[in-house]
Amino acid sequence: MGRPVKYDDAVKSRLLDEAASIVSSGGADALSVRGLAAAAETTTAAVYTLYGNRDGVLAALYSRAVDHFAASLERVPTEGSPIDVIMQLGRAYRAAALQDPHGYQVIFGGVVRAGELPADAASRSQQAFGPVFAQVERGQAAGVLRADVSAAQIAVALWALVHGMVSLELGPSLPPLAADPGPGFDDALGAVVRGWQR
Repeated sequence: MGRPVKYDDAVKSRLLDEAASIVSSGGADALSVRGLAAAAETTTAAVYTLYGNRDGVLAALYSRAVDHFAASLERVPTEGSPIDVIMQLGRAYRAAALQDPHGYQVIFGGVVRAGELPADAASRSQQAFGPVFAQVERGQAAGVLRADVSAAQIAVALWALVHGMVSLELGPSLPPLAADPGPGFDDALGAVVRGWQR
């Protein structure tokens, strides 16, 4: 019996890249082992060897997207005023989404349902919210953000604003009059942050 075929990191990465494209545009239902192997110009054996099955591909795809996204926010320096850090986190969120739009869709676009993922993978996207919540708590402790509402309420409002603007920018629903949303992003985020300041 011959030795089992080994697949290198390039094949592994190419499979996830193609899976991200397929899932982002057609949803998880569009992903099949055979179709993925053809798109990545490899064999179904490669998919089974590297990821086990279709669900394994989805879990790996989701985990990679979350790791990339969360790492982008975690790289933001946390020194300085909480307000400045919150602004930097918003910019990092947008930059991560624009850099990896397929991954962003996999995490936040509803194309992968929680029931299609292992429980630990489905909960991983929550880690990206942590830095925002921590800075809101810092801001409240420092007396620069309102303390009459919960840190979670403020953090969710900030997250929702950034998420909404980025989702519009990446999606097909951006109003024609909006033109380039980049220049207005800081203004919009700053306005919401000021609204929560004391």
